[in-house]
Amino acid sequence: MVTKANGNGRKFSESEPRSAYEEAELGFREYWYPVCVTGEITDSPKGYNLLGDPVMMVRRNGEIFALKDECPHRGTALSLVNTRKNLEFPGTFTTTCAYHGWTFDVRDGKCVAVVSEGPDSPVPQANIRAKTYPVEVRRGVVWIWMGSSKPVPVEEDIPNSLLDEKAVVKAFYRVKGGNWRFHAENVFSGHPQMVHKSTLRNWFGPETGTPQLPGKSGYAEDADARGITPNLLVGGAGVNFFSREQREYPGLGFWHSRPRWQRFSFNWMKWARRRVMPRHNVRGGMLILPGLTRVPSFPSSSYVYYEWYVPVSVDSYIYFQMMAFWPKDLKDRIWQELKYYFWDRPTGPVLFNNQDAAMVKATTKFYERTGNMRYLTKISPNDQFDIEWRKYCDEFARGVGTAYKQSGAGEINEGAEIEAAALTGGGD
Repeated sequence: MVTKANGNGRKFSESEPRSAYEEAELGFREYWYPVCVTGEITDSPKGYNLLGDPVMMVRRNGEIFALKDECPHRGTALSLVNTRKNLEFPGTFTTTCAYHGWTFDVRDGKCVAVVSEGPDSPVPQANIRAKTYPVEVRRGVVWIWMGSSKPVPVEEDIPNSLLDEKAVVKAFYRVKGGNWRFHAENVFSGHPQMVHKSTLRNWFGPETGTPQLPGKSGYAEDADARGITPNLLVGGAGVNFFSREQREYPGLGFWHSRPRWQRFSFNWMKWARRRVMPRHNVRGGMLILPGLTRVPSFPSSSYVYYEWYVPVSVDSYIYFQMMAFWPKDLKDRIWQELKYYFWDRPTGPVLFNNQDAAMVKATTKFYERTGNMRYLTKISPNDQFDIEWRKYCDEFARGVGTAYKQSGAGEINEGAEIEAAALTGGGD
């Protein structure tokens, strides 16, 4: 059996073809991904790296546009700002390269002028174009389509709870180290009472007991989304846990889910453990394509929480977090906003979830050393959910899954041909 390295230095066996999921180090391209909040995009171009590609976003006449962050001339980043925010022609839908003044219409990427060569430059007549990407704005978030096929309606890739006009939606993100797949596989892997044992939320919240294996995982679909749930037996409600706070291991002693000083100091705080009925109809955790997790009633019972893992490179990803809550009235809205900024967000999506991100980085380094992704799912029963998720991706991932390819779905987007024309300098 011969072992080789792929383009990213990862090792694989020639006798074992890599699956769609194994190939997806840079994600599944035929989906809408969240990039940033709308307020970040201004008249000054801003560069991003998404799914391995450099992307420039800019606002023109109130609209947001995305182009590949490479000038077709010399490859200079179009986000490299020169004078007047790369707006050499105010009031137009254009952006200008800071190197030689090649100017592009941001709506279709066509080169419309070369400032350094004057109005008679032959370049624009050659129909040279910079690649453009479809962009949509929903709930204050900018969404981008990186695929080569015709985009599906953006609503297909956004959970319905986030699109509910009655919901208040919060969104923020940061870039984390590690491969996106290992964060997707982390969420329902039976780890919470280990990884989050020291989290601040655990001091005050109800004790959920010692770890237990997840329930039976499998496909689930509801009014909000569809994907893989970790526990079909209870309607996808999540991982099962023992009710006890401690458990004895023969020859080792007792394992406690919280340090003794926390149990002694905070067990009396019954008010922090009252059960509050959620104001949403979402039941059960779920892992959804192209790589996002849904967790109901987190960071408190008021919310439905979502997190996307948007690939930047093989070793980094945008950790994009969104959550929705449904206030009863203005007074309740003010209370929920205060609670969000001073407790729910800092102790939940920030401190709590940062512990997950640290594990993702460590797993990625292990994968880089061994080059064997399949090994990671052959050791423990805790890996069963990850196995189901990988199978789900291989079958249903848009553009590359077996079921998708057999259906013959997907039309080629003109953007793929536009980029080819730009690279070759070709015409129509």
